Amino acid sequence: AAATRQLASASEDGTIRLWDCSSSSSSSPVCISCINPWDDPSVIPLNQPRELLRSIKSPAVTCVRLSAEGRFLVASNASGSLVLWNCMDQSLAAQQIIRDDDQKCTPQVLLLSPGSVTVAGTDKKIHQFTFQLEHVRSLDVGPESVFGVATEPETGMLAVCGSRGCLDLLSEQGAALGLLRPPPSVLMG
Repeated sequence: AAATRQLASASEDGTIRLWDCSSSSSSSPVCISCINPWDDPSVIPLNQPRELLRSIKSPAVTCVRLSAEGRFLVASNASGSLVLWNCMDQSLAAQQIIRDDDQKCTPQVLLLSPGSVTVAGTDKKIHQFTFQLEHVRSLDVGPESVFGVATEPETGMLAVCGSRGCLDLLSEQGAALGLLRPPPSVLMG
């Protein structure tokens, strides 16, 4: 988060680490917090290695984003769970399972916009939530697996890229505007 000069990193051990990048005395960021919001939502003391090891049983964190002002963190894990973490009081603010029609999604991309969270991954859909993680809608997209999502701030148009070079464009209302797929010869070459 630019406002707080903090960075969040996701880990295969099921934890999220917050890093302070403002220290002028060191060229390396300093880990200031280790969080496992899925297993007994709490901050893991950095000086207690046993507690850090205990968290390894949690599914890998697949995506993490800090809000622009650094007050909140949104993260997802390999089991399809989405969490909202309050960085100010170090507590779990909301949690949601990402699924549509009982199909689990392993998130691969997470986008924060003012007031909303967009998640996509392995289920051929874009999932949109309020910032409190209340489900708004799920939209079908062209790529079998989504690796990137971008939004155009003025129009709200979404660009979705994914497997096999697929690019899908959606209006703010979710209408398909276009689907681009490279010819098979390009993919094979």
